[in-house]
Amino acid sequence: MGRMEEMPLGGGTPRHLLRRIELRDQLWRYAIAALTLGFGAFGAVTIVIPDGAGDSRWRQITIGLICLSVVPASAIVARTPLAGALWSKGSRGKGSVVFVAYADVGLAGVVLCMQNAQAALIGTGLFSVIGAYVAHFVGGRVMALHIAFSTAVILVLGGTLLASGFYPLTVGLEVVVALVVANAVVALLRRYAIEMQRLISKQLLESSLDPLTNVLNRRGFAFSSDRLLHRATGDLLVAAIDVDQFKTINDRFGHTVGDGVLRNVARLIATGTTPNAVVARLGGDEFAVISADPDRDAIFLTETIHRDPVRLPDGSAVSLSIGLAHLDHDATGRTAHTTADVLDALNDRADRALKASKTAGRNRTTTIDH
Repeated sequence: MGRMEEMPLGGGTPRHLLRRIELRDQLWRYAIAALTLGFGAFGAVTIVIPDGAGDSRWRQITIGLICLSVVPASAIVARTPLAGALWSKGSRGKGSVVFVAYADVGLAGVVLCMQNAQAALIGTGLFSVIGAYVAHFVGGRVMALHIAFSTAVILVLGGTLLASGFYPLTVGLEVVVALVVANAVVALLRRYAIEMQRLISKQLLESSLDPLTNVLNRRGFAFSSDRLLHRATGDLLVAAIDVDQFKTINDRFGHTVGDGVLRNVARLIATGTTPNAVVARLGGDEFAVISADPDRDAIFLTETIHRDPVRLPDGSAVSLSIGLAHLDHDATGRTAHTTADVLDALNDRADRALKASKTAGRNRTTTIDH
């Protein structure tokens, strides 16, 4: 397979490929912000009802402060992108972890301040709404902590009912129902979210690979090249590679052998280049490489690749024409122009070097430095 530059995510898709998805999360953010305000409205109601804060001043003040906090919290949520948290549950999702902790503690504060523990148990059903967020935007460890926290709150309320003299069987039933309502949705949605990510990952990975050779296709190469150019701290090397007289190979041996040649050439390039290289088949018998390890990959593409060629059924060698272009790290083009301009210029120079190799008799590598 063509080099993908990062460790796979779950189903085998590199994280940087997943980031190609332009998730339009504005509606989600506003909906979550509205739900946050809804939580505040629930708390506000408990201030004035007898089963809520009642006449207790400290309960009213505590719930009131929690309710007031939802205004800035909802504003922050409405302005915080969710795409990063959806695909990466690591450092990119820290804001989501903080939001879950805030929501859990806030809801717990309201229900534990209510004078009627039975009514408070009904209120714990709102943990399921937080759980829907947890299922999509935080990692499994945070999900486990959320479930443990909501369970603890429900058990505390159940204990309060028992201490108040309620019938144990009735309390047990109410606690079980509250636990199911609060936590079952989290587990179901989590399973659904993981499965959907796996399916999307598979489709995205397949759309970036050439099905014949299993290296990157033109689309995948364009994205990976752009990313490599952004993160590279040293010089770069771009190679344009053609299989010499590929049409003749197809005519002599058939397309099945021709396909095998393309697969073997792709394997030769992918295994011979360094881990800092991205390999792709652009179409037909055209291959391309961009490398952040130009010295070692230049040796392979200039010398080694020609010494150990792919063989045809009759034992003859498949020759390759290669064009190389270098980009110095200090080149002004990397800062004076867009990434696309730099890559286009590099590819154009590599193509000119490739044409020079063909004009000079094929089966060779030509380098153009400027």
